[in-house]
Amino acid sequence: MTSIMRQNEHDNKSIMNPRPTKRAKRVHISKIEHFSLINDVEIGDMNRANMCHIANINHSTHKDGLYFQLSGGGTIPQSFGVVLSPDDKKYSITMSVDSDAEHVEFKRLQSEFVSTVQSKWSQWFPNMPKTDEELCDLCNNFVSDKKPRSDNSDATWPGLTKASCFKNAIKERTCKIVLKDSGLDIEPTELNGMKWVRAVFKLGVCYVQSSKSFGLTKSLVFIECVESGLQEAETVPVKELVLQNNMVLGTPNKLQMCQLITVAGKTGGRIIFRLQGGGLIPSFGAEQINDTKTVITLAIDNDEEHVELQRLSEELKDIVCAHRARLFPQCTLSDEILRTKCNPFVSARKEKNNDKSMWPGLTKATLYTKQLEVKKCSITYTDTEEQIDPINLPGMRWTSAVLELSFMYIQSSKAYGITKQLRKLECDESNTVEIIPI
Repeated sequence: MTSIMRQNEHDNKSIMNPRPTKRAKRVHISKIEHFSLINDVEIGDMNRANMCHIANINHSTHKDGLYFQLSGGGTIPQSFGVVLSPDDKKYSITMSVDSDAEHVEFKRLQSEFVSTVQSKWSQWFPNMPKTDEELCDLCNNFVSDKKPRSDNSDATWPGLTKASCFKNAIKERTCKIVLKDSGLDIEPTELNGMKWVRAVFKLGVCYVQSSKSFGLTKSLVFIECVESGLQEAETVPVKELVLQNNMVLGTPNKLQMCQLITVAGKTGGRIIFRLQGGGLIPSFGAEQINDTKTVITLAIDNDEEHVELQRLSEELKDIVCAHRARLFPQCTLSDEILRTKCNPFVSARKEKNNDKSMWPGLTKATLYTKQLEVKKCSITYTDTEEQIDPINLPGMRWTSAVLELSFMYIQSSKAYGITKQLRKLECDESNTVEIIPI
């Protein structure tokens, strides 16, 4: 019944706030094994662009573009799977290609493309001769080579391929990112760590960057994903989480007000930890930022968990100071001052005015509305597992919380910290509401 109600709520939202729609355009999509860059592709004249030369490519018979499909599945890496471009217009999506057959087909397409470029190079660049061997080396990989795993010489990491995902295409519904079972739309930023099962790409242009490299651009027009599920990521008690041993920082992505850096475990998985000491959810404990997210504030009553969260703050400061050349290349502050800029995992305890007891420290986590809809997050009563509306959380006592580290943010040299996402919260009702100072 709950899932039916949730789907009805989603349907109602879709009716109230419909997506922009366009009349569906039928295009010819080939499976990658039936797609050929020799038989199916025509490459136009090479023209000078800003930083390189480009040539348009077209299908030899279908004038609606060049589309091909993958269906072997794979993973979108947690730490570097989705990267926003500096101009804030598109995402670069990295996907593993788990199917051996599709990996071979990608290599075949690359070989066919190199052959085509070899036949046209002297026509395009008569004053820049290259041998066939040199051109083979200059081609950017359609898919990266498989790499052996360090723990087992017989096992390999799958190859990776990249595609652009344009924000305007998502808005205009010419690019769709959906969950397989429900068909619900998901944001590109939610793809990190997910499993993809089917993807459709459109080839863009042939580009040549001087004598350095050449390749084909491709954009994502459809991707279907399945929930990897919380059970697939190891959830550890907060006392067992050690950032220096477990956390890897991705590539900084420059936004308007700050930099965002993905964080992941050293094996590429998510970093998820559990709190079980309980505490109050204060009167300001469910602050709705907008229709898509709410900030949940939890009081940390347990002394040991408070100390462990403080320890994580100190470890983050150590990591930032050790990598300051990459994270703060223009910063001239000393390490001592840089450590003071850290937004902690938990706030300091404060003395109550009336007696010698202390107000508990507070920790915050972001709750995304869509993650509730797709069951990527749950908020329930401890005993009955009945769902709780987030707006009813203030005044309740939480008994267990599961949080995931998502991004490290850097606000110039003013502040830095790590955002946490709420994955699971169990609560008991409480009739006692205290006003905890911020």
